[in-house]
Amino acid sequence: AKSGIAKFRAAAPELGVIAYPSLGNFLLIDVKRPAQEIYEALLHKGVIVRPMAAWGLATHLRISIGTDAQNERCLNALRSVLN
Repeated sequence: AKSGIAKFRAAAPELGVIAYPSLGNFLLIDVKRPAQEIYEALLHKGVIVRPMAAWGLATHLRISIGTDAQNERCLNALRSVLN
């Protein structure tokens, strides 16, 4: 999970998001806009993340770290949706 988290954190500036440090198998990112919209757009691309509005974080998503291929698919979907 550490290499997957590092990959997402390295991509954060390019994506225009904040990716917080994580010791788990998931990453919290601030997309700096209503996360529900990003969640739904990702869902339409077959990428499932978790919006964090229920925890008072309306602009944040939780992304579970997967295999290298899954992580790359998620990053590509984020690039497409955020740009």
